[in-house]
Amino acid sequence: PVVSFSKFPGRHAGGIVSRALSVIIRKNPMRWKTWNMFNGHEFMVSVKKLKLKCVEHTCIKLDIKEQYTNISMEEVNRMLESLTRKLKKMRIRGVGVCKNKTEKCKDYLTGMKDKDNENFYQVSIQNIVEYIRVEQTHNCIMVEGNLVLQNDGVAMGSMCGAQLAMLDGMWRENRHRGYWSNRDNRYLLIKRYRDDVIVITDRVGEAVGEEVTKELQRIYKPYLKVVLEKVEVNTFQFLQYQGNIDKGVVRLRDRMADMAEDMHKIKYPSLSSRCSKNVYVGVMITVFKKCICVSWNNDRLWEDILSHVVSFLEKGYHTKWVKSALAKTNRDIFTKWLQHTRRSR
Repeated sequence: PVVSFSKFPGRHAGGIVSRALSVIIRKNPMRWKTWNMFNGHEFMVSVKKLKLKCVEHTCIKLDIKEQYTNISMEEVNRMLESLTRKLKKMRIRGVGVCKNKTEKCKDYLTGMKDKDNENFYQVSIQNIVEYIRVEQTHNCIMVEGNLVLQNDGVAMGSMCGAQLAMLDGMWRENRHRGYWSNRDNRYLLIKRYRDDVIVITDRVGEAVGEEVTKELQRIYKPYLKVVLEKVEVNTFQFLQYQGNIDKGVVRLRDRMADMAEDMHKIKYPSLSSRCSKNVYVGVMITVFKKCICVSWNNDRLWEDILSHVVSFLEKGYHTKWVKSALAKTNRDIFTKWLQHTRRSR
């Protein structure tokens, strides 16, 4: 069933805790050795760093079967205990979560001696653990009018389910790093995004896929099952990326980039529709805020903002309207826009 926590009384706190967990995953202050990726861009960076010497390379795509529902909550609790101990040892008190959702790229880890900032929610590690306990004890779902208690796995539809699954994977990979970091395995690249895994190795042969699957199963047993999806030689497809290996050189193509022109076309009211100025400004504010919400990288955010600004100006929107929309969206971006326009003059 499709489960939603939209009517859960603590959904606002859940959203804050979810963002706090995302900061911990992204920055990895525990220094866990893991193959986890926070986004697809990390995969592109890792592939570009590859130095391949052999002629043939085997590319293996795997999947962690039904990861969310098969995770043992006992294992998750052990992971949380380990996480808490590690963060305390690193002198990390918690996470500062920006109250303005459009500026979530400013979320940061707080140290023991850091002063509180009134523009941020100060979420302690204890707050995070206590909220997760609430989700674990309220993991009930409605099926055809009947209330059913979920016995295992992260709470379906919960605010922190995805983050807990990612942290559980990172914890397991760090505990069993001897299995996959061993040079005898000859893993040239191993990466995971949520439940999708890719391995590039210089081992060749028909049985390589099954061998790698068995090796990685040792990390996730006994609750999770690693399933082999595809084995290819010198070519791979992972997330939105398609790659080919030719004479040790990896050529990577972003399939989403092929649709970039259509994605950046602004299909919003033209000047001929004779709407009021507030309508055009409101449309631009919505677009700019969406860019901020989906971006974790300030440089990438600025590129997206500029591309939309160019599209708006090509559509005939007045520069004053663009300036007004930027000022109402985010003060830092507006200041950067002013500096950019002054330099261009």
